[in-house]
Parts: sequence; C-alpha cells; structure tokens
Amino acid sequence: MPGFIVNGQGGVGIANGAPDNAEYYYTYTWEIENFYEFQSYSNIGVIHCKTMTLPTFNVAQETVMGASLEYKFAKSVNWADVKVAWYDTSGFLDTMKKWRKTVWSPKQGFAAVNTYKRESRFRTFLPDGEEAQTFRLINSWPSVIKYGDLTYTNSDVKMVEVTLTYDWAEEITTNSPDETFAGNVGQTAENVDKPSPAPQPISKENSGGE
Repeated sequence: MPGFIVNGQGGVGIANGAPDNAEYYYTYTWEIENFYEFQSYSNIGVIHCKTMTLPTFNVAQETVMGASLEYKFAKSVNWADVKVAWYDTSGFLDTMKKWRKTVWSPKQGFAAVNTYKRESRFRTFLPDGEEAQTFRLINSWPSVIKYGDLTYTNSDVKMVEVTLTYDWAEEITTNSPDETFAGNVGQTAENVDKPSPAPQPISKENSGGE
C-alpha cells in the first residue's frame, strides 16, 4: 500500500474519534506538468508514490569580522534533491526515461532549461482523503532514475526511484490562492514575480493519473 505509517497522538487532526495510540496511513502523490507527449488538455501526470522525501534547504553563510565579534549573514540557499519511489503499474517509467533524455544528448549537448525543467507538486493525504500538505517544486527535472524488477513471481511491475533536482520549493496552504500550476518553467529569481497564465486547476476527483 502506498504511503507511510505515523503514530497518532490524541488523534488531533487525523480523524474524528480516533484512539490516542492509533496508527494512520499517509498517502502521497507526485504531480508533473506537461508529462505526456502530444497532449494539450489537462496534461498533468499523477504518480501515486510508495516513498517520498520532502523538500529541504541549506543556507550557506558569509562571515564578517568586527573589532571583537564575528558577524554571520545568509549568503545563498541550496535546495537538496528529493527522492520519489513507486511501483510502476501504469508504465510511467518509459515516460520518465523520455523526460530524462531531454536534458542532454550526445549530438546537442545540454538542452535549454524550458525544454526539460517542469513544475512538480508533492501532495500528502490523510486516510479520509483530506489533503495534509502540498509542496510546489519549481524547475524540477529527473537527475537520476533507478529501477528494477520486484521479487514477486511472474510480475512485470517494476520499482522505480527517481532523484528529482529543482531550483526551489514552497509549501502551499489550503487557503493559498495559487492552487494551479503557474507555468514557472525556466523562471529565475529575477523574474519569478512576473505573472504568467495558469492552466486549468487540478481537483482531487480527477487527479488519478494512474
């Protein structure tokens, strides 16, 4: 079953009437804009994940020495790569490989950023289907793809693990006005505040891409 188990303390925010020591399953999805080739309408790929790491960042420091005290300032931010794994029951691996090939080729070298960088969404859900967290990853692309056959007898299903690289991320609250993909592919810190048209929003009812 996709998702992970957490120990519920008091059942707060988990489910009505839940026992104090109950365990609950979280499930999560990875949504990718422009995932399918030659499809212009609602072109969002949705992968139901087995495991997922959430976005985190490190801040590099710059120091300035005063007369008797060293002052520290934030210098730059580096967002750590995340890993996503799933049982490939719907053939997303082939599409993921095609995406990976758009990054670099022997003849053309590295492609332009608007060719392979896409916006991704990580969503976590409670057992009752209520959305718990949503992260928006800007300019994401698969830097590493690993896959192998499951140990089940006569099974064609593969376990796929993707290392996803991105420029930065932000958590979207349920009250956020931006609940659609904002078309930020290829944007930088200098132009990210410029408005861009947004495609049709994704609802929970029609997000089952698998």
